[in-house]
Amino acid sequence: RWEAFTISLAKVCLDVHQTPTRQRKVDFKIHDVQVDLQCPPRDVVLKSTTRPFLQMCYERDDVRTLDLHIKEMQLNFGDLEVSVTGEALEQVRQLRRSLMPGTVGLALREVVSRAHV
Repeated sequence: RWEAFTISLAKVCLDVHQTPTRQRKVDFKIHDVQVDLQCPPRDVVLKSTTRPFLQMCYERDDVRTLDLHIKEMQLNFGDLEVSVTGEALEQVRQLRRSLMPGTVGLALREVVSRAHV
């Protein structure tokens, strides 16, 4: 088993304030992010260059358990530096193939025939 990519997050913060009237104010931040290609050559694929990398603030009303109203939302992204090499693209292709259902393993008819049913 090996990892093609690693993702590093630094200073992940979540701040939630809830009022007795069932309103919530949520502030979520990720200060730094970095994605590294682990093999064949180690390389930085993506790196945040400004802080915070992601800041999300929203205010919502919880009317019922499954019924919520988002009153206001603000989403800010910082700057990113991206490096795409041939090796990185190949690893992304392999990752995509491994995550798609039905790409690896036996088809149903092969399972049935091997089970002698």
